[in-house]
Amino acid sequence: AKISPPRSYNILQRPRLVKLLDGMSKGAGTWIAGPPGAGKTSLLGNYLESSKKPALWYQLDAGDRDPSSFFSYFGEAARSLCGREAPPFPQFVAEHLRDLPGFCAHYLRQVFDCLPKPCAIALDDYHWAEGTFLEQLLKMALKEAPPGISLYVTSRTLPPSVLARERANRALGLLDWDNLKF
Repeated sequence: AKISPPRSYNILQRPRLVKLLDGMSKGAGTWIAGPPGAGKTSLLGNYLESSKKPALWYQLDAGDRDPSSFFSYFGEAARSLCGREAPPFPQFVAEHLRDLPGFCAHYLRQVFDCLPKPCAIALDDYHWAEGTFLEQLLKMALKEAPPGISLYVTSRTLPPSVLARERANRALGLLDWDNLKF
């Protein structure tokens, strides 16, 4: 379930929100924020399914606060889209903690190079990763993502302040609780 998109059964279609998501797809990423049960995951899963473009789905949890765990599972998810002939992604080891930004940049470039274009990367339940290395990884991913790769994040919280510049420059769109409410 960690790297599989949610199955959508009898999902309420929300054309207004789909239109908002389409408009935000001009930037590198979109952040969907709302309280538990607001429909964030269902909306994104349904949106990506209807877009028909390949999607890398990643369900974050408390274990992803550990870089080794995150990079291992995320690499598995990326390989599912890249195919068997994709070169192996860098393995995270303790020594990489000395230069985590450098490792993240190298890792992301390799993943982005092998992914089909267009495609989407979905990070679901980002609130589990607040205050971790994933904030910087996401900042870097928004900067490094080539045309054709769109990032989507669902969270119970608004984007962290480290992403303020991306928000101001419209590289990261925001669909918040005011938008999600019925």
